[in-house]
Amino acid sequence: MPVLVPALVSISAVLTGSAAAAPAAGLRGDPPAYRTAAGARPVQGAKSPSGAPRLAPGTYTDSLARGDEKFYAVHLDGKSSAYLSAVAAPRPGSEVADHTDSLKVSIRDADGNTCSSGGSTAFRGRGMAYPIADYATRRIDGPRTNCQRAGTYYFVVKRVGKASAEGAARWPVELRHQREPGLTGTPPAPPGPGTWSTTAPVPLTGGTKKDTEGGTGFNDAAPIGKGVWQDRIKPGETRFYRVPVDWGQQLNVSAELGAGKLEAVSYTHLTLPTICSV
Repeated sequence: MPVLVPALVSISAVLTGSAAAAPAAGLRGDPPAYRTAAGARPVQGAKSPSGAPRLAPGTYTDSLARGDEKFYAVHLDGKSSAYLSAVAAPRPGSEVADHTDSLKVSIRDADGNTCSSGGSTAFRGRGMAYPIADYATRRIDGPRTNCQRAGTYYFVVKRVGKASAEGAARWPVELRHQREPGLTGTPPAPPGPGTWSTTAPVPLTGGTKKDTEGGTGFNDAAPIGKGVWQDRIKPGETRFYRVPVDWGQQLNVSAELGAGKLEAVSYTHLTLPTICSV
């Protein structure tokens, strides 16, 4: 039976024009903050591998100042793939530096070799903050044979940005360690030949719009499916939605914002569920 993989879509409303000059003004705490997973445990990362706290599979919380690079130890076996993710959730309406403030993650072995690195997740919301996320993985079937051995590895999370810059308040960060057991029995057949379409489908029109209310983050994302859905979003707010995606399928999402007193643009991204992250 095919397994549905829930992707996560987040949409942020960003102030433009004169309103963007003072992003915190007018918001006054109205947009809800990112909601961390229930039962997430507090942890304090170390500045180096020495003294790094151990993360068993589960969810944790920490915080990052600009320029912080924190290390967390994870013990991995030689049979499972591991996924480690980080969500940085600066206060809604706070200021950030576009393209400069960012989040970087990686997994390193005991010798300091990088097994997997994420991208460079930076802000692109005209100076306004919203949750950002990234992940790294240790694949048991990956190309780095030195990273497939059982032992201690290090999850490294770095907040990039000038520590002396204005608006350098600490960011709450949510960390998740997940494991995927290796295959048992007969491996499935590889997918047949094909290509990914780069053309977005024609947006759906007509029919009844379904009401939904997006969540504050990955942990309370609202489930939606194929069709046209409607929600309400405030400037500076980010809402998350969970969408099932079958093997061999692509996810296309478009957002349309109605007219209002303030002009708005939307920022949309999607992530896999191993990011406790999009």
